[in-house]
Amino acid sequence: MDREGRLYVNDTLNFRIQVFSAEGKFLRQFGTAGDGSGNINRPKGLAIDSDSHIHIAEALFSTVQIFDAQGNFLLNFGAAGSARGEFYIPAGIAIDPADRIYVADPFQQRVQIFQYRAEARTQARLVEGGGR
Repeated sequence: MDREGRLYVNDTLNFRIQVFSAEGKFLRQFGTAGDGSGNINRPKGLAIDSDSHIHIAEALFSTVQIFDAQGNFLLNFGAAGSARGEFYIPAGIAIDPADRIYVADPFQQRVQIFQYRAEARTQARLVEGGGR
């Protein structure tokens, strides 16, 4: 849920994210299947940062994609692999109140930690913060 009480549902098999009001009313959806940045194919979790950006753990592309509150693609981070900042089928994501981003990478038996930083509240920048 976001700060306004909207519920975001990870609809994996339909390649989309659905958004509902706190009362359960459907508000909107975003996402389409495809093979490029901004496409959603196997979302395995989502979390929302303090600027209402939606972070999605994308298992098919082994990346985290970030969308604005309206569902417009902003950027992604990570790639397939086993080095720091790389994932192999990420399975979940969480963001704590300090905007630390936790990405579950179970096939590599680790959780990687990143820090979201807002610059002038208009531009997002990610800096890797940790490993295993």
